[in-house]
Amino acid sequence: VAVAGPADFEVSACAFDNQAELDAEFSAWIGAFAVTEGGCGVTAPDLSGYTAPVLCEGGVKTVIYEVSDLCTDASITRTFKINAPADLIVNSPAPASFDATAFADQDAIDAAFDTWITQFNVSGGCSAILPDLTGYNAPDICTGGVVTINYTINDLCENDVLSSTFTIVAPDAILVTVPGAVVESSCDFADQAELNAAFEAWIDEFSIEGGYDAQLPDLSGYEAPALCQGGTVTVEFTVEDLCGERQVASTFTINAPAAIAVEGPTDFEASACAFETQDDLNAEFAAWMGAFAVIE
Repeated sequence: VAVAGPADFEVSACAFDNQAELDAEFSAWIGAFAVTEGGCGVTAPDLSGYTAPVLCEGGVKTVIYEVSDLCTDASITRTFKINAPADLIVNSPAPASFDATAFADQDAIDAAFDTWITQFNVSGGCSAILPDLTGYNAPDICTGGVVTINYTINDLCENDVLSSTFTIVAPDAILVTVPGAVVESSCDFADQAELNAAFEAWIDEFSIEGGYDAQLPDLSGYEAPALCQGGTVTVEFTVEDLCGERQVASTFTINAPAAIAVEGPTDFEASACAFETQDDLNAEFAAWMGAFAVIE
């Protein structure tokens, strides 16, 4: 008697599209076993109980093909091996969230986003490919926003779905506190020092919050009007940051008092003999004194 069979077979599971293809390959391989010389009428062994390895698990099937008759025997051993694919490994970065003001400019945000997105990667499996992520862009530095990346990796034996987000929190709007316009009379203040104090308190009401590191300009160069001259001080400036600007203006006015003016009688000179009594003189003097007046 004599037998024949196929060569040992070894291949990766990735060589097949599905289990059916592997089963067909295994069936063809099993079909190559045969009794080539029958001796005293030997019967070929039944190989129908052999099945292909599970595609995604891999494994080895060993076939011992042997026959014997009255006088002789024959045997061969062959293996059919499927190497399972490496585990599919899909990585994605953790969700990231930043305040826009942590960055110097849009380029800095773009660089951080590019670093984040390169952490998506795929390895193992059979033919797993990372989707094209080049269409994703970082949020705008001034408006902020969330970029969500979802993708599915489909491979021969495994599928994986991963998601992550990149968030930029937009800066707060610029909030400028501006004191109202002030109009006062010089006469409302005891002296220049009191007026200066009022002016400084008014200047201190200018303030800025929010924005992209917006700064209040130096207002220390402004001074109150001169008490007796009056006048208007206009404080006007532009608040700017990376994302916008705002015009600011207010006034502090001191109305100077009107000039003062007086009038009086002309100088008076007479002889005492012009009066009959002291009462007459007193009356004349009182009339003369009554002619003094503040006219402005």
